[in-house]
Amino acid sequence: IHQVFMVDKSPGYTTPGHQEIELALYRMYKTTGKQKYLDMCEFFLENRGQPDNHEAQIFDAAHYAQSHAPIRDQHEAFGHSVRATYLYSGMADLAGEKHDEALLAACRDLFDDITKKKMYVTGGIGSTNIGEAFTIAYDLPNAHAYTETCASIGMMFFGERMFRIDPEHPSKYHDAVELEMYNGALSGLSLDGECFFYENPLEIALEEYGREVGAPVEWREKLPITERLEVFYCSCCPPNINRFFAELGSYVLVEDDDGLTVEQYISLNADTKFGKLTVSEDYAKAGVAKISSENYSANTVTLRVPEWADDITLMLDGKKTEFTVSDGYICIPVSSSFTIELDFGIKPRFVASNPNVRANVGRIALCYGPLVYCLEKVDNGSRLNQITVSPESVKYAKIEDDFHGFYSITLPGYRESKATLLYLPASDKTDEATSLKFIPYFAFANRGESDMLVWVRRR
Repeated sequence: IHQVFMVDKSPGYTTPGHQEIELALYRMYKTTGKQKYLDMCEFFLENRGQPDNHEAQIFDAAHYAQSHAPIRDQHEAFGHSVRATYLYSGMADLAGEKHDEALLAACRDLFDDITKKKMYVTGGIGSTNIGEAFTIAYDLPNAHAYTETCASIGMMFFGERMFRIDPEHPSKYHDAVELEMYNGALSGLSLDGECFFYENPLEIALEEYGREVGAPVEWREKLPITERLEVFYCSCCPPNINRFFAELGSYVLVEDDDGLTVEQYISLNADTKFGKLTVSEDYAKAGVAKISSENYSANTVTLRVPEWADDITLMLDGKKTEFTVSDGYICIPVSSSFTIELDFGIKPRFVASNPNVRANVGRIALCYGPLVYCLEKVDNGSRLNQITVSPESVKYAKIEDDFHGFYSITLPGYRESKATLLYLPASDKTDEATSLKFIPYFAFANRGESDMLVWVRRR
């Protein structure tokens, strides 16, 4: 590759059609220490968006392939969402290695553009099937959400790298990793581990499938599939999930000169340069975690505070301990033998979206700790868009350990009463009280075809 692209310059294109070799080359450099691999990584990154770059673009669209501008001049996320997050991950690697402030600034802008304007509440990114791509700010349709599983994995790669290189408010990067881990990426995998989603919509209405009865099948509207498959024509998502789970342990702890930081609350036993550390947790269900060591050589342990946690209790060696939160972290002095017990005060909560998101105006979504929840027809009947719910209903939530090792949440809501007329006076519309059962979003479509809804109309 080095000879062909950098010495002979003989291929008909300059940069790769799918930005992934950059990540591999940087890993090779870090593993072997050979400068040649870093030079190759830098070559492919620096040539993107240059006037003399002759990459043959799909759709003949530079924005689709993130070749519309040099990497330091890219500040908005455009184009194919998986390609984009792989590119941005490579940019972050290079920015950190070269201490390149201009490149770091571009990466910050790109991350913020995605998380503040182009990301679903589940962490899904890439809202359209046309080019599997980002669209404009706040364009987040639910039933047509593309949100490829690989894009969520790419977003975790990007977030973890930004955490490593950006000292400004680093907790936001692992907040994004957590959101993807429990929702946008995990929903791609069936509960039995045998089937996969390429796309991860936030709404399914089975009545919309095949509704164009007067048109040939090939002319009908493109909608996401309703059940996971074992194999896709493009089966990138299954091995991508496998490789992420294989390196999941590298997302939990961070070693620096002063001690360990716990970034993700995932049970493990780790041998670190400061001694053995154990994390045991029931984080996604009970919102609790325990961190302990018997031979710790540093003076402090630092703990990330999840974005959703606002009522935290901390016990150090069995005693309730006061603490302060700084930039999303708690730093606790510890002895060589210690046990920290954390209770993050997990409880159901409703969230609303920015009113610029047209699809979600007047709607709210139920969350519980790191998990986003949804309604399914299996539990609540069809036409879920007829349901309304009040944010105050969480006071009456009933939490049951009855869904494949996770909680379902039942709370009161309303459903519009049936009507016989196509149109009727608004004063005649009535609602009927009903009980609503929510399940974790990542577990939808595991009980056969079913309507599904994340954003419920607000009462």
